[in-house]
Amino acid sequence: MIKIILLILVTINISYAEREHYFIKLGSFKNLNGLKHSINRLPYNLRSHIIIVNRNSWYIPIAYYNFNRNYLYQYLPRLKLYFRDAHIKHSRYIMQYPIIKNYRIKRVHTPPVYRPKRVYYQETIIPTLLTKPYVVKESKKYNYFTKNMLSGKKFYLAYKATKNSPNLLIKVTFNNHTVTYQPIIGDMTMNKANYIIDKHRLYMFADSFTENGAYSKLEERRENYLVVSSWANGKKLNTLRYYFNMNKAKEYLNIKPSTGLANILEEGKYDDSFLDNDDDY
Repeated sequence: MIKIILLILVTINISYAEREHYFIKLGSFKNLNGLKHSINRLPYNLRSHIIIVNRNSWYIPIAYYNFNRNYLYQYLPRLKLYFRDAHIKHSRYIMQYPIIKNYRIKRVHTPPVYRPKRVYYQETIIPTLLTKPYVVKESKKYNYFTKNMLSGKKFYLAYKATKNSPNLLIKVTFNNHTVTYQPIIGDMTMNKANYIIDKHRLYMFADSFTENGAYSKLEERRENYLVVSSWANGKKLNTLRYYFNMNKAKEYLNIKPSTGLANILEEGKYDDSFLDNDDDY
């Protein structure tokens, strides 16, 4: 079953590593704002390799998270100039703690002249008999992911049964930096991952973000769902539906919709209306 899940949710690089990971721990801090101020003093080439995680109410900044311990020694002396308690540590589980700040994520700032607007207008000339031709403006929405259209929203990922796999219905809830999965029909082993929007692509991953990983693209917005394609290694793997309403997803799967209390219990709360907010990330 896990192979089916990985195919459906191909954007998730799920590998809660059984191997030890090594990193430079800069210390443990109670004051998050003070910690961020200290990190902002670092040169960009050092700062861009840092992640802050939260463990037992302590904010722990780690740098250069990887499998190779020897790789860290070249950076340790430079980081100790700013964090004198910095030292090399290893763990299998550090990235499973909540990520408070990820300085490794690169945001590409495109000059405004090339940046697509949320709505553009296509002019249509309509002739009249009495006056000059006038113009009617028709709007068209761009189809791409943004942080604001996902954060705080929930969807129902519907996968229709095939010869080799059954129906699957998963409640997908996007928080600020994490996404959770709640199976409604079918089962799966994972229940939480991180996510980010980069260049209008949706990446979901277990520990670290890479632009070379698998991702999803928003192909089309329809009345009741989003059409989302999954990509890996430059190839399109499949197309899925992210419904705004659970019963609409069940209708697509040819399953009898839930009503009343059963509907509330399955959803956890009433469906929020889908807000079409295209403000960029």
